[in-house]
Amino acid sequence: MSRQKYKVALADDNPLIRRGLTELINSFEEYEILFDAANGQELIERVGGGAVPDCIILDINMPRKDGYETALWLRANYPTVRVIALSMIEEEAAVSRMLQNGARAYLIKDTEPWKLKETLDTILAGGIDPHR
Repeated sequence: MSRQKYKVALADDNPLIRRGLTELINSFEEYEILFDAANGQELIERVGGGAVPDCIILDINMPRKDGYETALWLRANYPTVRVIALSMIEEEAAVSRMLQNGARAYLIKDTEPWKLKETLDTILAGGIDPHR
């Protein structure tokens, strides 16, 4: 009997990134993609409609609703959903703002796949990102 997989959602405006992350995360034995969204507003609509994941991987720069606004909404409405920020932005101000808005981890998009897996494992076990 296999145990339940953790459900992960993605929000990134780049279809290639979403597709690659979907394939990568679905390859991790303990995880599966629940859905992906092209922006924060689409993600909020899906979560608010009942598709509530265990974890959300959230880009910062997106149209309609950016990662900062989306993370705040998640923190206020679904505080048990863990958020990982995944961005090309490396500035300390962006990292701090996302963490203040509720992200439990912040990864740069050129991170190695094993680091994403390790971060998922850590934050879903109740910890914080070991790499920050």
